[in-house]
Amino acid sequence: MTKKDLARLYRVRVHTRFEARLGAYYRVIYTILRRVSEDSVLSDSDKRGYGNLLRSQLQSQEVLLLALNGLTGMSNNFSDYLIEFRIMKYLPSITMRRILLAGYPKEAFEARD
Repeated sequence: MTKKDLARLYRVRVHTRFEARLGAYYRVIYTILRRVSEDSVLSDSDKRGYGNLLRSQLQSQEVLLLALNGLTGMSNNFSDYLIEFRIMKYLPSITMRRILLAGYPKEAFEARD
C-alpha cells in the first residue's frame, strides 16, 4: 500500500464514520505536541520528556489511528509531530509498522537517543 492508499482507506473506513467522536481528540493531541515542540523555554530534554509522557498514555490502537490520521491532508502537519516525538515507537504490531512505513520514515518508529 502507498501513503495515498492508507490515507484513502482511513478516510473511508474511519474518518467519515467517526470524525465527530475522534476529531476533538486528535486536535488535543496535535495541540499538545505542537506547543511542546514550538516552546522556546523548554530544553530538548524536557520536550522529549513531555513527548514520552504523552506517548506512554496511548494504547496501540490509538497510536495506529493517530498515525493513519497523520497521513491525510486534513491533519495539517500532524505527521511531523508524530515523527518528532516518535509516537509510533512502541507500536507492537510488526505488520502495522511495515504498512505505516509507506507513509512514515523509519525514524518515526525508533528511539531518539
